[in-house]
Amino acid sequence: SYNVRYRKLNTTTWTSRTGILETYLRVTDLEPATSYEWSVQAVGASTSGQWATHIIITTPVSCTASGTFT
Repeated sequence: SYNVRYRKLNTTTWTSRTGILETYLRVTDLEPATSYEWSVQAVGASTSGQWATHIIITTPVSCTASGTFT
């Protein structure tokens, strides 16, 4: 499975989703025209990997459609 965390750029509080079994994650609580920092972690049966290098994704000005993070 996977863990995913994200936060608004230059903030300290992460939002985490854990135990993800798919290779995609639908996120609906993002704000328009906002940059978010994202990271993913693989989880095995007995251990978890390190968090991947963060990437920055900026949402479009108009967020009328759902997006999928893959």
